[in-house]
Amino acid sequence: MHSDLSKFGGYMGFITEAVRHAPMLLERWRLMTDDFGGVWLYDVTERFGREWAQVLLESKLEGAEDLLENIIVDEMKKWEGVPA
Repeated sequence: MHSDLSKFGGYMGFITEAVRHAPMLLERWRLMTDDFGGVWLYDVTERFGREWAQVLLESKLEGAEDLLENIIVDEMKKWEGVPA
């Protein structure tokens, strides 16, 4: 399936729109490094990238911050009760 990326100015515009949230992810990670039991880059960052790309492609009205917080809550639930 090929997506129409013209509204982003093409592929590079789409990638730029997706990665512009990297500072938000970094700041959020800095605030909770001791509280997160998973692997931030795999569990949160990678998942955020996939899901945010889908939001962009589907022109959903979801905010990046809300999506990130939902992912963090969901991923933390997976790690509850898992010994360090």
